Amino acid sequence: MTSLPFVGTSKSERYALPLPLGQAEALPQSAAQVAATGDYGDIPLVVLSANSSSPSQMKEHESLANLSSRGKHVVASKGGHWIQLDEPDLVIESIREVVESVGRRRPQ
Repeated sequence: MTSLPFVGTSKSERYALPLPLGQAEALPQSAAQVAATGDYGDIPLVVLSANSSSPSQMKEHESLANLSSRGKHVVASKGGHWIQLDEPDLVIESIREVVESVGRRRPQ
């Protein structure tokens, strides 16, 4: 594993987080796999984006959220790529929203 050299002021950028070798090279294949899955039906889905995402990334994230009729795209207000470090409350709230949504649909 290797670490990215972070330079910046956000909380996540102060950490040298390890990344598996080849992760960046696998992104096109991963994106193709996601695109090939088709419609997600009505499963709850929250896609989080960093506010520093490029316009093309934002468009991709919005498209991913739209794969589900219950999909939602949320743009983090702070930080960069590591949203879980910069805005942990946003991540926790998004997880809770999905879990609670699933719980409401569960047959009694």
